[in-house]
Amino acid sequence: MNSLRERLNNSVSDPLEQMGTLADMLEFGPVTLTGLAETLSAAEFVEVLMNPAGDAVLNLPAVEDMNGRKVWVKNLSVNKVTLTPAGAETIDGAATLDLAAASQYDYVCLGSDGVVWHVVYSS
Repeated sequence: MNSLRERLNNSVSDPLEQMGTLADMLEFGPVTLTGLAETLSAAEFVEVLMNPAGDAVLNLPAVEDMNGRKVWVKNLSVNKVTLTPAGAETIDGAATLDLAAASQYDYVCLGSDGVVWHVVYSS
């Protein structure tokens, strides 16, 4: 799937038309990912529904690239989803964060301060 930035760069060149294109792209809502190893980029989605067929890993963008932004992740499956920050980054001091296998529909909202990921709220 192309990132939002790529889709904008490949769209119309008129700035007013481009603003309409951006608004249309932002209205599509959350994206559902089904792979066992998924990676988000800073230019992509901030609302993610995970629905993997087995235990899965969701690799987060670099925290500095997401400064001031949030990522929402909801686990639709009965499988474990592990959120993994880039490199040595952490989520509230931990190397990973699990949305438990036994807790279908668990969710978490992570916020970036440009240095670390913080759990803003969770189920």
